[in-house]
Amino acid sequence: EFDGDLRDYQKWLKDFVRPVETGIRATSTEVKDKKNERKKSAQDRQKLAPLTKNIRQLETTMETLEKKLKECELILSDESLYSSDQHEQLTRVLDNQSKLKRQLKVSEEQWLERQDELEKLSFGGLKAN
Repeated sequence: EFDGDLRDYQKWLKDFVRPVETGIRATSTEVKDKKNERKKSAQDRQKLAPLTKNIRQLETTMETLEKKLKECELILSDESLYSSDQHEQLTRVLDNQSKLKRQLKVSEEQWLERQDELEKLSFGGLKAN
């Protein structure tokens, strides 16, 4: 039972309902903030997508080059390759090995540059926008 008149009850009811409404508004704001945050994250990922794709391609290229280099090293480990009648074959394998090492070095440098770029964008550029 409520002690007071009708005006007191209306005031009490109004004061009681106000915090609940404020909580609902805060929850609604939080939902909007989370939605905007997800949207921003998706936009950031979209901006980074070409760069991450390029990084994956470079990683695949480096793996392929490393496998080919191992094949060259395996061929070069064969003692018969060093006989005088295999001179031409030895030269080809050494040239190929040299070419693969240069390609691997270039790919690694590009990969490092892209990784650095990705890191700068991820932790600096995109977050500041």
